[in-house]
Amino acid sequence: MSDLKIEDIVVRFLKKKEVKSIEIIKDDHGEPYLMKVKEVHNYDKRARLYEHLQKFGFQDFIIKTQHGQVMYGERVTKYRLDKPLPI
Repeated sequence: MSDLKIEDIVVRFLKKKEVKSIEIIKDDHGEPYLMKVKEVHNYDKRARLYEHLQKFGFQDFIIKTQHGQVMYGERVTKYRLDKPLPI
């Protein structure tokens, strides 16, 4: 893990306006090992989806459309806490 404490990392993510929620998952020993950050985005209809993908990351996307137009976009990015985070 990086030099930052988990609390500092969570506060940095919470300062971003598009972050909706953060979930910390602990291992069998009670140590945090995974963080899920849920973000809500307004995707531009001209944007390509692969431009929003994180390279070498794990993400879940939810995209809702109406009349062929993207109305809602949600992305859940998963970060392992035993590796440096791209903050």
